[in-house]
Amino acid sequence: MLKGFKPQLDFAHKHFSVIWSILEKMSAGISEMPFVCKMSGEERTKLDRYAVLKALQDFRYYGTGKIEPPKFPERRDGGRWLAQAIAFEAGYDMKEYNEAAEYQIHGGHRSTYALAAGGTRRVSLYEFDTTLLDSPHRYAFSTELYFKHIIPFLWCIYADIPLDERIGYDIPDELISHIPTLEKLGMLGNVNNKPCVKIPILKNEEYEQVCAVIRSAAEEIKSAIGEDFSEFILSQKTPVPRHLTSVPELYRYQDAASYFEMAIVREAYEKGLHLKDVDYCCPPVVMSWKNEEK
Repeated sequence: MLKGFKPQLDFAHKHFSVIWSILEKMSAGISEMPFVCKMSGEERTKLDRYAVLKALQDFRYYGTGKIEPPKFPERRDGGRWLAQAIAFEAGYDMKEYNEAAEYQIHGGHRSTYALAAGGTRRVSLYEFDTTLLDSPHRYAFSTELYFKHIIPFLWCIYADIPLDERIGYDIPDELISHIPTLEKLGMLGNVNNKPCVKIPILKNEEYEQVCAVIRSAAEEIKSAIGEDFSEFILSQKTPVPRHLTSVPELYRYQDAASYFEMAIVREAYEKGLHLKDVDYCCPPVVMSWKNEEK
C-alpha cells in the first residue's frame, strides 16, 4: 500500500504546473457563475474545494478505465461478496503510514440523497473527507444519525422550518444536540442565535452546470498527461502471493493513485495557491435539490 506513496508524490509534483493551470481555469469559470457570485466567500471556497477534488478524482479513474470491473459472487441472502483487508507485519513502524494517511481522501466521493418537503424535493449531499482543514470523519459523533438524518436535518434548517415543528421530518433530538459539533465541522453556522446551513446549496440544474465545467477540466487534464498517467498506473500494480488467485485485476490497482488527488491539493496549498488564508474547518461538501416528479 505504501510502496506507491513517494512515487505518487513525485508524479504529482512533476505534472503539478500543468494540472494546476487547468484547475485554476476551471475554478475561475465556476466562480463567475451568477449563482456562485451570490454565495458567501466561505461557501464559494467550499464549492471550489469540492470542484478541485471532483475533477482530480474523475481524471484518476481514467488510469484504470480500460480494466474490466470484477464480478463478485452473489450471496444467498442478497447482495454480493466483497472481502478486503490491510496486513501489517509485526513491529511495523506506523510513521510512514500516518504520513501517507494525510494524503488520502477517506472513502472517495460520497453521494447520498433523501426526499424532503413531504416527498416533493429530492435533496442530494455530495462529500469528500480529507484531513486538510477538514474532518476526515465528520460523521464520527454518530454514523447512524449522520447518514440517516443529516439531509432532512440540513433541509429543515435551509428551508427555515423550526426544529420544534419538524412534523414528518424524523429528526432525532440527539442529532439536534450535535449542532455545536456541526458548527465546528463547518456544516452549520449561526446567525442571530439561529442555526444556518454553511455549505453551498444549489438547485440541481446549477449543480449540473458546475459538473459540466468539472468534467471539461478532467478531460483537459486527460489530454495533457493522460498517457503518462496510464503508464504510471500500470507500473504501480500491487503484487500478490501466488496462492491468492481470485484477487480481481482492477483491485490490484486500487492503491496505484490513492494519494494522487491530495498530493496535488497539498502542493497547491503549500504554495499558497489554494485555500489561502483559510483558518476554519472547510469541508468539500455540496448540497443540491430538485422538485421530485410524482
